[in-house]
Amino acid sequence: SIGGQVYRMFLSVFNDRFPSLGIQIEETGDQSAARQVEEEQVDVGIVFLPEMSREIEVLPLARQRVVLAVPKSHPLAQEKGPIAFSRLRNEPFIMPEEQACFHQLAIQECLNQGFKPNIILKTPQVHTIRQLIQDGFGLSFLLESLVDEADGLVGIELKPQVYADVGLAWKRGKKQPQAVKGFIELFENQRIELPGSLGIRPTNEILMGIGATRGRPIG
Repeated sequence: SIGGQVYRMFLSVFNDRFPSLGIQIEETGDQSAARQVEEEQVDVGIVFLPEMSREIEVLPLARQRVVLAVPKSHPLAQEKGPIAFSRLRNEPFIMPEEQACFHQLAIQECLNQGFKPNIILKTPQVHTIRQLIQDGFGLSFLLESLVDEADGLVGIELKPQVYADVGLAWKRGKKQPQAVKGFIELFENQRIELPGSLGIRPTNEILMGIGATRGRPIG
């Protein structure tokens, strides 16, 4: 999960630099982090780009490919190479309640092919989406790192490809505590892949919300 990657890559370094701070991990909805940053409920957030608010500054971090998630038993799982959106016309889809930009881009590509995707269910939990796909109830567009074949899922490349770009966001013009500045510096010095969304809510000075809003390719 994204939480595990953040811990492995950053929190050990962060704790060495700021040993007096305690941090808890909380999951958030896709659009929650940017809103919390803008309203100063948290100090920094991880969001899908671009973040359109003029109240927020964003540091681009990483890109990840979006794939079509299908159960191993699905006929498409046996094919080699990218799958054209036009072939998804008659497939049922399970989607998150709060759709990030890469979901919107995928849906728009379906519309470009002359059909509206048949969304049979929306749920706020990625785990539920993955379980329902595994059980054969439908397909979904997921970040590549969230499609684990050990869970009975297969990720299929899309044609054209869709990407999710991630950035670190903070309130423009706000005077940040030294701990927050140090956390931002950690991200400035290393590019990473962040496959999902979560919130980090420390127990001392620094508040961090991590989630997602909208997206476009970096560079």
